[in-house]
Amino acid sequence: MKKWLLIGGIILVMGITASPFLIWQLKKPTDLNMLVIDKTVPDQTFREHQGLMWMLNQAKVRKDGKPYEISKDYGGFYPKGDKTYSIKSLPKTNSADMIYITDTYGVYKEDLGVKAKRGDRSGVWRHDF
Repeated sequence: MKKWLLIGGIILVMGITASPFLIWQLKKPTDLNMLVIDKTVPDQTFREHQGLMWMLNQAKVRKDGKPYEISKDYGGFYPKGDKTYSIKSLPKTNSADMIYITDTYGVYKEDLGVKAKRGDRSGVWRHDF
């Protein structure tokens, strides 16, 4: 009898412990068309909006049925890793359900490998997109 009480207690504790994960597995994804604006992405770590994308994906928030991608689902400055870049312009019309602005001050010259003279702090290089 004690053996079955112990086994039942272990199963109950395991069920309670696993319930948040099981509830998360059963949760249906939610679609949310979010416009993320980040003009300050000096490298490919995407540190300014990395936490937001992680939170959206953990909460099963989707964009057009797909998880948000940290390196693609934002508007602004796109570094390519070899001191080149591209700029994804913001849409002309806004059909977003929500707008999230991370940083808008731009990218510093030194962030792209262009050294400032005499060690002075470099100015903002691109902020007008």
